[in-house]
Amino acid sequence: MKLFRLPLFLLLALCAITAHAQVTQTATATVDLDAGTTSLSTSISSTGSTDAVVIGVFGEGQTANPTITFGGQTPTLIQRNDAFEPYLWLYYVLPSGSGSQTITVTFGASCGRCALGAVAYSGVDQTTPIGTGVLGNTSSATTHSVTVTSATGGMVADVALVGWSDITVGAGQTVRYDQDDFLSVFRSFGMSDEAGAASVTMSWTTTTAADGSVIAVPLIAASGGSSSGLLRRRRGN
Repeated sequence: MKLFRLPLFLLLALCAITAHAQVTQTATATVDLDAGTTSLSTSISSTGSTDAVVIGVFGEGQTANPTITFGGQTPTLIQRNDAFEPYLWLYYVLPSGSGSQTITVTFGASCGRCALGAVAYSGVDQTTPIGTGVLGNTSSATTHSVTVTSATGGMVADVALVGWSDITVGAGQTVRYDQDDFLSVFRSFGMSDEAGAASVTMSWTTTTAADGSVIAVPLIAASGGSSSGLLRRRRGN
């Protein structure tokens, strides 16, 4: 029996059809920390057509959602903690173009203490960029964590806010912000990320028992992006 053999370039192309991009972190904005204000702002750069920016916001005393803009776009709310202080929000946006954009957050009233941070990622699916966001609130605890369903090639991003204690990021996570006791008011604000897997636990520990919130979201990797490129190179285009 004669075996049918596909040319190598076709085998590579078929494999690439199911290939997924790897979500990677590309930029971190300068964190904006303030008190007694109604507005925060920072800026961050995006690099291409598969970017997503994750934005974390804390507003002491703010029960209503703030108004938030990313250049001329409006970020989408993933989750918010409104069960108790500290009030915390996590947003995302898919930049409409590359380059630097200003992020502005406006609260409905002057915040006691507030924080704004943002992290940019590339290789994110633009049709279904995120999975299910998860919120976790803990009282008088030294570990504050949530468990997120993700996948290999993706990334899990989070934001955390703890009162009355310093914080330390969990094992396997890459810290992007760790603002301990910022503005000397016993509030600690952090953001981090970890490579995707079937189940990912995002955690922060405290030096003393404290109240805290963690919100995490899985970023989904873009798929099928390289097959057409392989075929074009074979055809000489």
